[in-house]
Amino acid sequence: MRKALVIILVLLFFSPSYALRRKRKKKARQTTQQASTEQGEVNQQELALLRADFNQLQERLRNLEAALKECQNTNSEAMRKIEALQMRVAALEQRIDELKLAMKNQAAGQSVSTSTQEEIPREELYRRGFNAFIEGKYEEAITHFRRYVQKYPQAKETASAMFWCGESYFRMNNYVAAASWYEKVVKLFPNSIKAPTSLYRLAQCYKKMGNLKKARKYIRELLQRYPDSEEATLARRGEY
Repeated sequence: MRKALVIILVLLFFSPSYALRRKRKKKARQTTQQASTEQGEVNQQELALLRADFNQLQERLRNLEAALKECQNTNSEAMRKIEALQMRVAALEQRIDELKLAMKNQAAGQSVSTSTQEEIPREELYRRGFNAFIEGKYEEAITHFRRYVQKYPQAKETASAMFWCGESYFRMNNYVAAASWYEKVVKLFPNSIKAPTSLYRLAQCYKKMGNLKKARKYIRELLQRYPDSEEATLARRGEY
């Protein structure tokens, strides 16, 4: 019985169908191994491509960051030049306004030369400037207040005269010239009651001129130097 079983197993092992099945299984294993190897190679290639793409993107990012920094530096320099030009324009506009008023006075038969101008008391000169401002005669107000500042650079109302010069230009929508006068108040008379208002107005001038960065700078300065002022309260509400 045992011998017969052995003979049957030997016959099965060496039979053509059994050999064919073994060959197929072996081929299937080889195919699977080959597919696995090929898939591994594909994955490695894809990984290499992804790394290359990643490195390229990193390089592009560094280039963009460098370009952005260069643009920021260029913009800062351009803004400084623009502000310098604006100040020059403001000075020219002030001079033009003075000449226009002088020509108007000459046409009316009035002399505006320093040698022949009437001597006006200090209080009267300030009053004339303020009255002209109230009446909306801003060019005339500027002339009186400028004369006041020139004749009395350290008087009690000099800071106010400078401020009203700025206000006159502000009402005429000449924000560059207005800003130049407000800055004089802040720099020369920081303890004046007009200093907080001048800083507030400076922020408004630069906001109207589209320079929000500088407008925010003056708002910060206002909050730091005059935190208890009425203008600081308005600034905290975003009202400027």
